[in-house]
Amino acid sequence: IERKTPQNQLYGNKLAKACTAPGLEDFKALLWLFGYLRSEPAWGTRFYSNPSEGPIAEILKTHSIPSSDIIVFTDASWQDCPDTGRSTTGYLIFYQGG
Repeated sequence: IERKTPQNQLYGNKLAKACTAPGLEDFKALLWLFGYLRSEPAWGTRFYSNPSEGPIAEILKTHSIPSSDIIVFTDASWQDCPDTGRSTTGYLIFYQGG
């Protein structure tokens, strides 16, 4: 994602919670999110023909971390969800440097 905003992260996380049993309201929210992202093309996903040209590859080079076509970052926190007080986890998967 070129410019990932906190709002986009929040919307994506809220929609992800409905993946196991989505309803009509979830589908409407997904369509709204697509419309929102469509109005801001710079916030979309970008794939690089050469992954070494992507911003993630530059970060990895800076820290001497080897890279590949698929790069995954994960994190977890204990009881920090503001909605429920539950623990949260997250992950980012980058393919082709995007």
